Amino acid sequence: MRQFVLMAVLSAGAACSASGDDPFTGQTDLVDSQIDALGRIEITPAAAMPTTGTMRFDSLLYVLVDMDSSRANSPGDVQAVGAGRIVSDFGPAKSITGSFDDFVGVAPSGNNVAVGGAIALDNGTIGAAKANGFEFTVAGRLTVEGGTYDVSDTVSGRFVGTPIQGFVGTGAGAPVLVDGSTARTGAVVVTATN
Repeated sequence: MRQFVLMAVLSAGAACSASGDDPFTGQTDLVDSQIDALGRIEITPAAAMPTTGTMRFDSLLYVLVDMDSSRANSPGDVQAVGAGRIVSDFGPAKSITGSFDDFVGVAPSGNNVAVGGAIALDNGTIGAAKANGFEFTVAGRLTVEGGTYDVSDTVSGRFVGTPIQGFVGTGAGAPVLVDGSTARTGAVVVTATN
């Protein structure tokens, strides 16, 4: 079911973006292929979870801001994909840290644009709810064609592979604050591979 939800979010995003060979389409295609590949790998069994050491992941964060909740796949929706590096500490700390920048996206105008800003990954924990699971918060401000988008959400998921090959996490659907005052529906997806 989670795989279906993730694919629906990205399909909605792809339908709103301009076609062609551009950085945004390349990044969303990469997120889509990572979701597909990681979704085919078995969830890491609890007994196979590391108890020492750290692991570094190359990561992508996809954000969708639904600017017109009355219509699905609205042309004015804002989308962004940023690259990041995540470090998971499987020792006593059982923590996850990271950040995302170098965003590209689609503006409300429909134009593919560079996106300013960064999103931090904080409060990351491993194994709190499930031995093979994780949870962390993402928060930061993105700027798109002069507008500001404050993203703040809790992302959760499970590690996949034995040994661990990565993870896909989805946000809880917290609203995104647009221009400091208007709350819009948001969606966040994080992929990580090593």
